[in-house]
Amino acid sequence: MADVGVTSASATSVAASAAVATAAVADAAVAAVAVAAGVAAGPGGGADPQARPGEATRSDPLSELLPELGQPRAEIAFGPADLGLVRAAAIRAARADGLGEDRAGDLELAVHEVATNSIRHGGGRGVARFWIVDGCLICEVTDSGQLADRLAGRRRPDLNLSGGRGLWLVNQLCDLVQLRSGRAGTTARMFMYV
Repeated sequence: MADVGVTSASATSVAASAAVATAAVADAAVAAVAVAAGVAAGPGGGADPQARPGEATRSDPLSELLPELGQPRAEIAFGPADLGLVRAAAIRAARADGLGEDRAGDLELAVHEVATNSIRHGGGRGVARFWIVDGCLICEVTDSGQLADRLAGRRRPDLNLSGGRGLWLVNQLCDLVQLRSGRAGTTARMFMYV
């Protein structure tokens, strides 16, 4: 794991903080709108490909970019043999930023679930990054996979199935989870308030 710099809360830009807060509100609204309006365009498509010229189009919330957070405090590239390193990085970040023992364990499990999804469904590799912004520990996992379900992890899973509970569990453990997916890959951003 390479520590790539420490960003203090006072050095964090006001724009990044506002973007994080705006994105949190927007993600809650996106889920409600997607359910009420039906499914929007496919990942990476931007606008509705079925729309006729002159008709209003809907952007695809799953493919919208997440706000930039600046230089991460820590970053680790991982593969199948590195899940233990990812868990250790999550615990280290949680303890350094003052999360209690239970919350640190929640973050460790959430990061592990997302990293495992990267290994199984996202090309076998990923990158985990950590930030602290205005009293919030943020962990982001990116990979090269694509996610088509705009509400992945937001619907209660069928308990009779042998899998498919990971993202739902992550949403239960974290204060906020933002998913984005498109042609370049998938990003899961997890927020834990200190």
